[in-house]
Amino acid sequence: MSELKTSPVSVLSERSFRYEPLFEEGSIEPNPDVPVYRKTHRLIFVLTKDEALTSEVQELCLSLVLRVKEAFSGFIVHLKHEEKKEAGKIPIDISHAIGTTTTRMVAELEAKKNPKLRKLNQIYQSRIEVLRSSSEKFRVFFEIASVFSTETTAEDLESWGRDCFKKLFRIDVDHLEQRRIKIATEEYFKALHPNKERFERYEKYVKAGFSVIEDPKIGDTVWYSGGETFLQGVVTKAGVQTGRGSKKFVHGLFDLPEKYGDEALFLRRI
Repeated sequence: MSELKTSPVSVLSERSFRYEPLFEEGSIEPNPDVPVYRKTHRLIFVLTKDEALTSEVQELCLSLVLRVKEAFSGFIVHLKHEEKKEAGKIPIDISHAIGTTTTRMVAELEAKKNPKLRKLNQIYQSRIEVLRSSSEKFRVFFEIASVFSTETTAEDLESWGRDCFKKLFRIDVDHLEQRRIKIATEEYFKALHPNKERFERYEKYVKAGFSVIEDPKIGDTVWYSGGETFLQGVVTKAGVQTGRGSKKFVHGLFDLPEKYGDEALFLRRI
């Protein structure tokens, strides 16, 4: 099979490619870890179930939100003191705070380990790894999210803090109520229902001898998912071909109506 030269993968060159669960939370459990192309960065910052439910991660996020708000408020006071009123953007860099706070929390978990309690140590080590993976997401998220206008108000900051938890934890709560963050996150994951139709379709492909692959070639199958309507296509030299008969057409990977979703999988019969 020849290599794909004029490939729909070129459409992805400016987007994020990540190994992540095909059936993300809200769809199916357990989640097979397979390569998925995403049309947008819709889920790039979203915490996994293990990350979101870890108390240290919740505590870290809350402390970072408060740190950003405090830093911005201090900067505004400084501008007023200097009588500078020009409009502009104020980026708040908390990368150092993320590093030092994560290091401190990891050290606290390490201190709880007991050489005689192997299973307990494994639990603490798992929480450490989850904390570290979350801190990397926070590092990217806050670098993008922590840019404010000089006209930002206290009310805007409160809305911003709430929005941070919406994007990261999928919950809509008062971000100042740490106990409520824990409860709301637990309620969110308990309320999820598996998408059996989606899972059964994937199982059907696997049983038919298909495997999800990272680098597509001409002739590979494309499966669009995550939308209202399922669509299947095939990789050609010119792009992705979908449809049949007179309705057949070739297009870029995501040059499709939104109803087909924003994720694409490449499959190959092995």
